[in-house]
Amino acid sequence: MADLPDLKQENEWVKNTLLNWINNLVKKYNLDGLRIDTIPEVPKWFWKMFSDSAGVYTIGEIFDGRTGYVADYQNYIDATLNYPLYFAIKSVFGQEHSMYEFESKFQDINKNFKDPSVLGVFVDNHDNARFLNSQQNQQRFKSALVFALLVSNCFLTIRRNSYCILWF
Repeated sequence: MADLPDLKQENEWVKNTLLNWINNLVKKYNLDGLRIDTIPEVPKWFWKMFSDSAGVYTIGEIFDGRTGYVADYQNYIDATLNYPLYFAIKSVFGQEHSMYEFESKFQDINKNFKDPSVLGVFVDNHDNARFLNSQQNQQRFKSALVFALLVSNCFLTIRRNSYCILWF
């Protein structure tokens, strides 16, 4: 990535050193979970071992809007940042697209992810332009934040074939 040197997880010594390191780090600092950056830059098989060695909740960043591509990583770590939903939030609240966009996005996410309720839903982060940078409507920003806080309950509700109603 960005011409930076990389570690070769295929090398037994490197792999074992990383797995022992994360196990010791979690124990030493009594960590509850790990947020892992740029997950696609490392082989998927390694993340399963890493997550198991850590023994805590792992959530990874896969900066991509393709639901199926991002969802596959939940086979290796507990959860991902929900970039597919992030792009829909940005579209609906930031660009005033129809809220019906969420209906198809929810169906897509529920169909592809093993457990959508544990995904990291967000409106802003350090890798993207901030919401209020692209448009300054404070009410739409607040609505997007409330939506992000409540949406994981909708994934659980939709899985039970019920309706989830969010009032803004």
